[in-house]
Amino acid sequence: MKKVIGFALLWFGVGMILMLVLPNAIGLILTIIALAAGYKLFCG
Repeated sequence: MKKVIGFALLWFGVGMILMLVLPNAIGLILTIIALAAGYKLFCG
């Protein structure tokens, strides 16, 4: 379980860095896509 949490935190940090670099519209679209994919993979 520690590995899963660590993996999630790693990519959370990468996403935070990307959001600082990307414009808001692109970041919002990527966030929606990531949430949809994560829901599909976790709950589907």
